[in-house]
Amino acid sequence: VQANRRLRLKKLVQPLIQQSRGNECQICLSRNLLQVETLQSIEDIDEQFKNSYGTDEMDQVLFKRFWQRNQRYQTICLPCIQKRKSKEHDQIITDNRSLDDDSEDNLASDDLTRTSESILASWYTAAKMNVN
Repeated sequence: VQANRRLRLKKLVQPLIQQSRGNECQICLSRNLLQVETLQSIEDIDEQFKNSYGTDEMDQVLFKRFWQRNQRYQTICLPCIQKRKSKEHDQIITDNRSLDDDSEDNLASDDLTRTSESILASWYTAAKMNVN
């Protein structure tokens, strides 16, 4: 039921989102490959709407007005989106919260590295022999 509601809301506000597209990226000022991002999710705005009006009824005109009053947008180019996602990905990779201080774990990863190097060396040697 909720997913169905969210789909209807998304279709309802999609024209408003596209109308909000600026002429340039708000980060690098590029005018190419522009996208519009909402700063609040449809789910958040829907929850605010339900809390404000105390109803699950879908009044499209009322919801559109509420959306226009409460939603903010960002126009951003695809390269900036890609840079942001890459930076987020790098932060996840370098996040060391998952590492333990146990030296045994480090030894296991060292053994794995040595084992991997050994396997790669044997493959390389076998490939060399097959070529000759």
